[in-house]
Amino acid sequence: MIRHATAILVAALLIGLPLFYGARRLDETHDNRVSVWLPHGHRQTRDFDWFTRSFGTDQVILVSWDGCRLDDPRLECFAAAVEADRRVGDSGRPWVGAVWTGQRVAERLMAPPANLSRRQVRGRLQGVLIGPDGESTCAVLVLNDVGNRHRGAALERLQTIAQRQCRIPAEHLHLGGDIVSARAIDVEGDRAIGRLLPTAVALSFLAAWVSLRSWRLSLIVFILAQYCAFGLKGVMFFTGGHMNLLVTLVPVLVYVLALSASIHISNYYRDAVRRHSGDSAPWIALRSGWRPCSISALTTSLGLASLLVSHIPAVRTFGTYGSLGVLLAFGALIILLPAALARFPEHARESALVSRHKLFDVWLPSAIFARRASIVAVFVVATVAVGLGALRIETSVSPLRFLPHYSRVVSDARWLEEHIGPLTHYEIVVGFPEDAPWSFGARMRIVREIQRDMHRFPQVKGSTSAATYAPPLGPIGKVSTVGRAQRTILDHRLAEHAEVFEREGCVAHDGGRQWWRVTLRLAGMDAIDLKQFRRQVSQRVEATLKRAGVDNRSDIALIQTGTAPLFFAAQRELLESLVLSFVAALVTITIVMMLATGSMIAGLIVMLPNVFPAAIVFGAMGWGHIVVDIGSMMTASVALGIAVDDTLHFLTWYERGWAETRSRVLALRQAFRTSAPAMLQTTAIAGLGMAVFAFSDFQPVARFGMLMSSLLVAALVGDLIFLPAILASPLGNYFGRRKTRGTATD
Repeated sequence: MIRHATAILVAALLIGLPLFYGARRLDETHDNRVSVWLPHGHRQTRDFDWFTRSFGTDQVILVSWDGCRLDDPRLECFAAAVEADRRVGDSGRPWVGAVWTGQRVAERLMAPPANLSRRQVRGRLQGVLIGPDGESTCAVLVLNDVGNRHRGAALERLQTIAQRQCRIPAEHLHLGGDIVSARAIDVEGDRAIGRLLPTAVALSFLAAWVSLRSWRLSLIVFILAQYCAFGLKGVMFFTGGHMNLLVTLVPVLVYVLALSASIHISNYYRDAVRRHSGDSAPWIALRSGWRPCSISALTTSLGLASLLVSHIPAVRTFGTYGSLGVLLAFGALIILLPAALARFPEHARESALVSRHKLFDVWLPSAIFARRASIVAVFVVATVAVGLGALRIETSVSPLRFLPHYSRVVSDARWLEEHIGPLTHYEIVVGFPEDAPWSFGARMRIVREIQRDMHRFPQVKGSTSAATYAPPLGPIGKVSTVGRAQRTILDHRLAEHAEVFEREGCVAHDGGRQWWRVTLRLAGMDAIDLKQFRRQVSQRVEATLKRAGVDNRSDIALIQTGTAPLFFAAQRELLESLVLSFVAALVTITIVMMLATGSMIAGLIVMLPNVFPAAIVFGAMGWGHIVVDIGSMMTASVALGIAVDDTLHFLTWYERGWAETRSRVLALRQAFRTSAPAMLQTTAIAGLGMAVFAFSDFQPVARFGMLMSSLLVAALVGDLIFLPAILASPLGNYFGRRKTRGTATD
């Protein structure tokens, strides 16, 4: 392979050209819809999918502005202009399926056949289309397939219409809804990565140069790491992948890991150059570092692959491409790095860190050896005591939490909640058998009573149902003979207009049932116990049916769905995914370490310093009540795989030293002297590369960068203090005997 170094590098360049093209094209694809962050396969997700199929899309945009009141002429101007617009996409078709405004709905309800008073209209629409003051209102745009395909263009177009055709200043306009949040996540995610990526790359390259003290070697490892990152993006594009705020971090992670792996191999290479001469050094370095590097790549890949246990699509995508990227990067490095070193050889030189400081030769190994029992005890107690805090972890997947607090989307959401009503929907869907004896009007009265009962919850600030748009329905119980005649006439008229209620998404038919929806607007979602709320809703629906005289209540189906239950299910899934993925990574990596050490007991013992980082960091988050978001939950499993990297390299040098000296102290000194500088260097490179993103205003990126850098530093502490103390203690008797047998001496 070394003899054909030039041919290998040229072939890599030719292979890289289409991959680099794919990397550029991948940047054009983004998918940050709310569904990406919600669990697939769960009952709540299935219920929500059925709901949107039965009652229509949930892709709506809420639009209002300062001074938007029921008598504002700009409201009708805006609604009419949006309905007539054809400038989104290239189909020449409208991009909205319907436009609802408080003004239009109020006029409809005050006209025949409803003939409601203005006071009655305000009472029915308050918290939904009319604000608490009874005058503030809004427009609700329901996107069709054209608008859904071009969400970004649709948002830009409605802003243009509002500003140019309706004379609404941009600073007065307020937009809300899942589409608005998803678009903001697209923009903020790109901005966060694009703004900080050059700094991260520059700092990691600078750290590589400081570590290697060679421009030539630094450029080699830098270029190869970039090749791995861009190559993965190309693979993602050609395999149909899409970018989202998590997937954007995968190439960055692969770049940092590839750079770190290159530093370790370069460390073996320099050792080979000092020991040997000629062109054999790259091959000797690869042979020496092959085992720890391959096991490290495998454990890191397993840590990332463990994320596949999650039902959240964005997390699964991150795990899939992250795991694939680590393996592809390892394959590229073991071929390209020796070829590059053979083509551009490096002269022998001592590590600057070792030559200037004797910390790793004498002081640190001697100090750890002298206090080995105390160190092991302190680390074990700290791991358990702090790690217990992980049981108190709280999770959140709210899209607004992703965005910086000063974001326009966040401020608009607060404005809309204050002036119109909550943006969180909770859907109660009641299913009557098609052949049930109740008339259309009787069913509507039951639904109206359910809707009224829901307002007993303090969190419910508004609601709608078919009864909201109907004339006064009268009482649900028994009425006089005259009242029965009037009710019969009204029920007949309502049945004649049943198609209208179905067309407007209030009533649907499926599975032999007629389904009626009640939409609630909930405030203070963070303080609501959704599990208890669901139970209370079921109890109140049961009580309403009983009060309405429904004898066979078991015949009536009840489904509770909407964005609120979905986010609750996603938060539970996030916590379960965090636990399951970590356990999966822990079990699989432990098995790998048992095989690597040649001992079941040694494999279990060596996992102690690798569990330490996750226990300390996530335990501290639990004790500190720091919420775990979508950018945080992945780091535990990823860091577990990465932490094994330094552990393997330290053990490799320790075993080599033990085989030569049969002395724990001397073996520890050799392991420190040869591997500790590389461990510091790789942690500095990876830590700096990740820490840069902690300064992002975009929370998932910031939290990912902060936790990854913290976990890497904790892993370094575990591998430079906890692991040597274990090896120096009686537990060290289980290590260093794969190739030779004997008794270690002090």
